[in-house]
Amino acid sequence: SPLGSLVGNLIDHGSITLDADASQMQDFLSLVLSLPLQLDASAQATLYTNEKGVAAQAEVYFKGKRILDGLALYNDAKDITLSSEALFGKTNYGVNLKNLSQNLDGSAFDPKENTEYSLSQDLFERLKKLPIESHFLRKLLQETNERLGDILHQGVEYLIDNAKFSSGPMNITLVDRFQAKGLTMTMDGETFCGFLEHLIDFCRKDEKIQAFLQNTLTKLEFLLKDDTAESLRDKIMTELQNRKDQLPELRERLSGATLTACFYQHKDRLIRVECSVTKGEREIFCSLSVGPEPREAKEISLEYRDTAGTVLSAVYTPSRSSTHYSAKLEVRKNAVDAYNLTINWLKDTGKLHILAQDLEKERSVLLNADLLQENKLTTLRTEKLTITENSSVKESSLKGITLTLNEAADFPTLTNFTEITSMSAEQIADVFKDLQESFSGLFGIFNLLGF
Repeated sequence: SPLGSLVGNLIDHGSITLDADASQMQDFLSLVLSLPLQLDASAQATLYTNEKGVAAQAEVYFKGKRILDGLALYNDAKDITLSSEALFGKTNYGVNLKNLSQNLDGSAFDPKENTEYSLSQDLFERLKKLPIESHFLRKLLQETNERLGDILHQGVEYLIDNAKFSSGPMNITLVDRFQAKGLTMTMDGETFCGFLEHLIDFCRKDEKIQAFLQNTLTKLEFLLKDDTAESLRDKIMTELQNRKDQLPELRERLSGATLTACFYQHKDRLIRVECSVTKGEREIFCSLSVGPEPREAKEISLEYRDTAGTVLSAVYTPSRSSTHYSAKLEVRKNAVDAYNLTINWLKDTGKLHILAQDLEKERSVLLNADLLQENKLTTLRTEKLTITENSSVKESSLKGITLTLNEAADFPTLTNFTEITSMSAEQIADVFKDLQESFSGLFGIFNLLGF
């Protein structure tokens, strides 16, 4: 989908930039700060991501002159660097992550050196245990996915052996009425509790899951304050056993209950799931629908109801063309309209209107903005916010705020830097002295503005 492609490109090689021009935001700043304010100042902040790491950059301007800047950069499993011409001059500072553990020993941060900058023993030991591994988070997510897949496979196998299934064509309406393939699964309370018990036992005994837990907790041990990887793993196992011990109570509560799940498939894609629990005359029902084509859905709906009289529903219906996008989200409570969200976007002019309504309290918020797309750039410029409550209307200008998404951004680099762990306590003190002088100059500017 276009949204999925945008998000994927931003993560792989993109940037998100927020610009704020205070000279155009007088009304908004006066509203937020509750005092009249005129500023000839602007700021820009950018977050970069790619397969190499993450970077954040910021600049602040006053009367056209840059008064503050900074660039922080994380190179995957290599180093963390920091640059600021306003604060550090031409010198960049950083930490070599590969050699961090050995470089900390004997440095100004070592508790044994007893310097002004010595870390606590606890923090020092945690830093030495940092998981310095290329693409650590990506590998962690991938292995988590694999282990969840193992659990899902076990659950499916158990249900195939113990639940009852039926299938056949089912008529369904998602904007249009069409026929879908339906699969219905039914089980009693005993089968459901057996299902939970099977998964708990699998998680407690499976060697891959145990190894994954041990390996992951060991790498994240630097975050643990009062636990070790082993003690936390034992706590997780104990909690799983506690859940298993509570199953007899759940079995009693679900005695005589029937659990049903229906799955609807269209063009080999899952488009609707229904779940219900019935016991005697009592029933709880919920459903989620996305279709008829999930990647370009014409309707997304969620419904919940029970025999106590609660009925909740939310229906999102988007409409797309080459020049226009519109969508409406309608939320109903007990058959009464409660909330509405309406989006209208003219792609050629960029005009965007987003209206949120609380129908019960007769309140609404309308955002007017410009949203433009050109090649790999998506730009959002806010214009005005209108708040209506009963017959009262308040308008606030939001000009001066711009959000830019770049799907093909150049990732910044900092190749040369001073290794912080190699600096003496005196050299670190000199850096802090320079920082104090730089901030004193900035505070002088703020005092001129009346802050």
